[in-house]
Amino acid sequence: MSPASRRVIWGTIVGIAAVIGLMVVALVGVFGSGYVRHFHLPSEAMAPTFEKGDRFVASMDGGGDLKRGNVILLAVGETTYVKRIAALPGDRIAMNGGLVILNGRPIPQRFLAEERRPEMAGAPPARRLAEQLPGEAAPHEILDMGPSEVDEFPELRVPAGFVFVLGDNRDRSADSRVSRVSMGVDLLPVGDVKGRPLFCTKGCKLGR
Repeated sequence: MSPASRRVIWGTIVGIAAVIGLMVVALVGVFGSGYVRHFHLPSEAMAPTFEKGDRFVASMDGGGDLKRGNVILLAVGETTYVKRIAALPGDRIAMNGGLVILNGRPIPQRFLAEERRPEMAGAPPARRLAEQLPGEAAPHEILDMGPSEVDEFPELRVPAGFVFVLGDNRDRSADSRVSRVSMGVDLLPVGDVKGRPLFCTKGCKLGR
């Protein structure tokens, strides 16, 4: 089976399993001039940074100077998502066994803890890991739910005008590893970056 076919099939599986959780943010209020908005997350696709039910205020300024590790808001059609930039234009990115391979070098993951997730009742504990992308000021945390199809992704070079994004809940996020036809984000045009979270009003570990 070709990599493209596997991406389509896995995208469909994620679309069913992660459900509506793929719609990561929902607008609940607008403040000031309309460039700052308050969001609520109905999904765990960015856990453990953002948990389901967390709320945050975002600047809708297009994301500013985009860097690896930035958490951004992005648009896919009429839906708004929150993801993390993993690769910039010109970068080569792949996944091998759940490990990000950036420009030919694996990004180390440091084990922090095991935890049982309420949305995964009866499943083995998830592993909480720390990961730091090149240029990122501090590590961020991710979740590994165990082996999955999206743990493997063939290397590609991010073209000019695009970025490659990942969810922090790596096995429960339809991100740039999944095509838009299959309810994913695919390679993200920079023009689809709509903003960035500023601070949390309920929960989340943004900036901690």
